[in-house]
Amino acid sequence: MATLTNPPTPTLSINTKLRDLALVDFQVSESTPCENVVRRLEDDPSLSGVIVLDERSRVQGMLTRRAILEWMLSKPYGLDVFLKRPISSMVEFHGRGFLLLPGDCDVIAAASQ
Repeated sequence: MATLTNPPTPTLSINTKLRDLALVDFQVSESTPCENVVRRLEDDPSLSGVIVLDERSRVQGMLTRRAILEWMLSKPYGLDVFLKRPISSMVEFHGRGFLLLPGDCDVIAAASQ
């Protein structure tokens, strides 16, 4: 389920934290059908992607809107292959790593990683 937050615009400084930059939070369980994720991305253009969580709410992967829609629409049989499968299959197939940082991490420190 996506949560759109409208915090006051932070004053950015050298000490700005990653949590101060978050504007949209769209998380789904790893068992969520790709079809549901695609539909949500099509319905809400403000979403830049999705965070995939396991049954213990641990991050299993992150997929951008672009990666999901391009993969589904540009690959032969992309829609047929993934649409009814759980989003975890796309995370596994896409196979890109991600960097998970705590919200209290400084933007400067995050950028250097």
